Amino acid sequence: MKKLSVILLIVIASITISGCKDKDKNNDSQEATKTTLLCKKWKIEKIYMNGQERQDLLNLMSGMVWEFKKDGTFTIYLGTSIASSGTWNFNNDETQINLTVTYEQGENLEEPINDIFYILKLNESQLWVRDDQNTDSFEYHFIPLT
Repeated sequence: MKKLSVILLIVIASITISGCKDKDKNNDSQEATKTTLLCKKWKIEKIYMNGQERQDLLNLMSGMVWEFKKDGTFTIYLGTSIASSGTWNFNNDETQINLTVTYEQGENLEEPINDIFYILKLNESQLWVRDDQNTDSFEYHFIPLT
């Protein structure tokens, strides 16, 4: 009976350990999926400021393309010129994109600019983020550049 109890205990421990490994693998693939979904070129489709759609801001930013790369860098193009660039990463629960802008309008910045984009939607065909600036809240809706 003791021998059976020991064997049963070993089997239960093995199942528990391998269940944890499978869960870790699933978490790794989810992280890769979020990164894979984000890492491409995006163009702005709509802009909202404090909940109101702003066509005037969209007109100013038309032609702007945001590119996120898997190496943790990003570049914002305006036409064929680089408007800004720097690094990005997700926060721990992947609900935010943390940006550090190190280059802007032809110059390396002495002091990097940090910004947080709150992810509202991220899938193959849409990236929606919110950027809170002082008393204003901006929501950007991106679609992939084709």
